[in-house]
Amino acid sequence: MIAVGVANKPSNAFDVITSNTEESKRMLHESVHCDTWQAWSRVKDPNGAVPSLVFALGCTVEECNAVTTWGYKRRVVIEPYKERQKKKIKVSCERGLITTPEIIKCKNFEEMIKEAIKHKLSKQIPENQQNLPIDNFLNKLPENSKISLFINNIGRFCTKKGVCLRSSEDLLSLVLNRTDVFAQQNPKGGYLKTKIPVNDFLIKQHLEGKMTIGAYQFNPDNKVKWICFDIDSHAPKNTVETEEDVKRRNELAETNCTKLCNFLKTIDVPYLLEKSGSPHSYHIWIFVELVDGKIAKQFGTDIRKEVGIDCEVFPKQEKIGKDGYGNLVKLPLATHQIHKTESKIQVNGEFVTSFSNIELEVLDISKYPLPKPEVKTKKPVSKAVTTEHANYRTKVRPCIESALKMQLTGTQGHFMRIAVCREYYNSGVRDLEKLVDLYRGQNDFSYEESMKGVLSIIRKESKNVRCDRLRAEASNFVNCLGCPLYRDDASFRACNRGRVEEIIV
Repeated sequence: MIAVGVANKPSNAFDVITSNTEESKRMLHESVHCDTWQAWSRVKDPNGAVPSLVFALGCTVEECNAVTTWGYKRRVVIEPYKERQKKKIKVSCERGLITTPEIIKCKNFEEMIKEAIKHKLSKQIPENQQNLPIDNFLNKLPENSKISLFINNIGRFCTKKGVCLRSSEDLLSLVLNRTDVFAQQNPKGGYLKTKIPVNDFLIKQHLEGKMTIGAYQFNPDNKVKWICFDIDSHAPKNTVETEEDVKRRNELAETNCTKLCNFLKTIDVPYLLEKSGSPHSYHIWIFVELVDGKIAKQFGTDIRKEVGIDCEVFPKQEKIGKDGYGNLVKLPLATHQIHKTESKIQVNGEFVTSFSNIELEVLDISKYPLPKPEVKTKKPVSKAVTTEHANYRTKVRPCIESALKMQLTGTQGHFMRIAVCREYYNSGVRDLEKLVDLYRGQNDFSYEESMKGVLSIIRKESKNVRCDRLRAEASNFVNCLGCPLYRDDASFRACNRGRVEEIIV
């Protein structure tokens, strides 16, 4: 069903039967909610065989929540009007036997269609086949569908096996891939590498909140045993936020977490959801049989791109660098040393700090296909590409130049903005005004904030961001295909042999 807005009634429709304006308005909203919900409910299949979908065009999330909230002691509260703010209606009730639909906020109709496909796919598995491989319903999907190709790879090349965890210690053992070294979180949130073995005493200290352990993801053979998606709502540095900014940032993190979890359910990939300790921040773990880091990175990146969210995916690299360690992630069930809050994992729909006897599934992705390597052709060696910008000429990489034509948003966009400024500065652009002008095409451009950012970046001399790190940290804005540096430059190929350590908090 396509619903355009909610029901509409004259603002004075209930003035005759009410004693005051407030009561009239409250009854008006209740009537609108009732009529809208009655119309939307008609989409339901009485036999429960066909999935129910309503495309609520022109409706806000708040309106949808109000329309779909029904139960005992239902109350409609109209908040006092505030100048230049939209009128807020709050609906509450005692939730009981009445179920509510899942509401997904979408940017456009194309995203709505994609979410609808995911929902219908998840409902196409008969109850008696819920535990069977996803191959059983693959042939029902459109052959040219992008999502079906992704699911097809999982169904054909990935298998699962169950594991029983009898205690919190068992979960940490499942995460630990390297026990000869760990990193300890300090009170400021940073991590200090500690070259001593992880033993039972340290695990106990971690679970009791007396210390927080960060586990290195790679073993010395460049193999990993889990993939982790880090969705957070950290406040941006050197930026003053309004209450609306904070609310929007928190809502985005919650929405991204819901999207990712729903997608993993749809494609039948087992996962463990963890509240990581920071407000509105989550770790989503996928446990895998010991596998090459390159395959794990590709698998995680494919999922993130398919869901269409901006978050960190671990592993960030294909193998450990020269330091011999690589990425690390905070162990579950930890105490965050900044916020002094405990992380919790979801067990049977509830977030808990300890458990006994839970079952998880481990995915074997060792046969998951990697993209075919690009066939290299001989071309004249080009060490730099000359481009023009803002009335000056400078040598920059094509990906840096093309990034300025995009809206650099999110964590990856922030990283790309730093890389852009650093590259132009190192290539000879020392005029602060010209460096600030690089960002004028961004929708959120602010002269003051851009100037502060530029000054912060150029305060210390440093080299340009390496190509391999750009691909790892800002993959949404980097396309190496066709770049002469990507194909031929020996110095670029050398930089792929290692990269600096990354830390997730």
